[in-house]
Amino acid sequence: MEDPEKKTPEETAPEAASDNAEKETATVLEEKPAPAKEEDDFLDDVRAEEVSEKKAKKAAKEEAKKKAAEQKVEEEKAEAALHLAKEDQGNEDFKAIPAGAKGTYEYPEEHLAAIEAGRKAWNKDYKKWSVWKVVISIASLALIIAGWVIPSLVMKENAGSVPLYVALGCAVFAILVMLVYGAIQKKKGKEIIRDYFNVYYNNLNAYVFDGLEIENLRGDVDAKITKEEFTASGLFAKTTSVGSRENITFTYKGMDCALTDAASQEDTGNRGLRTTFVGKYLRTHNTFEGTDEGLVLYFKGNDRALPPAGLSSLNLLEEAKYFNIYGLAADKKKLTSEQLSALKSIDTGKLLVDVTVVIKPGKTYWYLGYEDTLMVLPNQDPFNPNYALVYKKQIAKILEIAAALN
Repeated sequence: MEDPEKKTPEETAPEAASDNAEKETATVLEEKPAPAKEEDDFLDDVRAEEVSEKKAKKAAKEEAKKKAAEQKVEEEKAEAALHLAKEDQGNEDFKAIPAGAKGTYEYPEEHLAAIEAGRKAWNKDYKKWSVWKVVISIASLALIIAGWVIPSLVMKENAGSVPLYVALGCAVFAILVMLVYGAIQKKKGKEIIRDYFNVYYNNLNAYVFDGLEIENLRGDVDAKITKEEFTASGLFAKTTSVGSRENITFTYKGMDCALTDAASQEDTGNRGLRTTFVGKYLRTHNTFEGTDEGLVLYFKGNDRALPPAGLSSLNLLEEAKYFNIYGLAADKKKLTSEQLSALKSIDTGKLLVDVTVVIKPGKTYWYLGYEDTLMVLPNQDPFNPNYALVYKKQIAKILEIAAALN
C-alpha cells in the first residue's frame, strides 16, 4: 500500500504552489496597511509641526507682550523720575489778591482791569446774539403756525389747501431768515471773540512787560508758528500737530526774542494722540559756542508736568532733585559758572508746571509748561489777576537768564 503521506514531486508541486500563493497572499495582505501607516505618520508629523509653529507663535506673542509691558513699566518709571515728590513741589502764591463775596476782584492795575472789562463786553455781546437767535427761532415757529391757522379761520370750509401752502411759504421764509441770521451771527461771533483776544493779550503784554527793557514789539493774536518752528530745537521731533496763537517778536536788552502760546501733540499709534506741551514757547538769541547737539535742561514739576519723550534718548550729564542736564560734557563747559547758576535758579510750581531749556549755537529754546489757569482765557468767571501777577515775575526772570546766555 502506498503511504498517504508520500507524494511524488508532480503531486506535491500544485500543493506547494498553492501554499506559496497563500503565503504570498498573506504577506501581501500583511503589507497592504503599510502605506496607510506611513501616511498617518506623515500627517502626524505635519500636525506636530503645525502645533509646534502655533506654540512658537503664541510664545513669541506672549514674549512680545511681556517686553512691551516691561518697556511700558520702564517708560513710566523714567517719566515718574522726571516728576517732583509731593514735598518738593513748588507752590506759587495765588491768593495775593483775594476774591470778593461774588467772586470778583479789585484790580491793582489798569491793564488788568481792562482785561476784565473786555471779558464782560464779550460775554454781553455773546449773550445778546444768543438771545436774538432764540427770539428769531420763536418768531419763525409762530409765523409758520400763523400761516396755517389764519387762512383756516378766515376761509373756513373754502380754505382747501391754502393753509398748507401758506404755512409752507412761511416755513421757507423762516428757514431763510434763520440761515441768514446764523451766517451773520457766526461772522460777528468771530469778530467779537477776536476783539476779546486782542484786548486780553494787548493788556496782558502791556502789564507783564511794563518796567522791562522791551522794544520793537510786533505781532498779534492771529500770528502763528509752524510745526518746523516748534520742533527746531530737535527735542519734539515726533510732533504731529501744533496749535499756536499770538506769536510776538521783540528785543530785550538788545537780544532778539519771540514768544507764543503753543500746544503740541504726537501720534502714539494705538493709544491715539498724546499732548506733549502746553504753555509759552520762547526763543531767544545766545552766544553759545558749543556743538550743534547742544545742551538740554529739564526742570521737573508736579504730576501735571509733561516731560518731553525725547529726553530718554539723550546723554544724562547731571541728575539733581529739581532738574536734569543732558548733552556733552564739553558743551556744558562752554557755559560759565554764572550762566549755570542762573539757569539752575529756575523754579517750577502749580502755575509754571515744568520748564525745558534747549541751548543750541545761536539760539535758546524755552518750553515753559503752564497750567490751564493761565493758558485758557477767562470766560464765565471773572478774570483772576493772581496768575498774571505770578507770570509777570516768572517771565522777567526767564528773560534775565536768557540775557545772561547772550
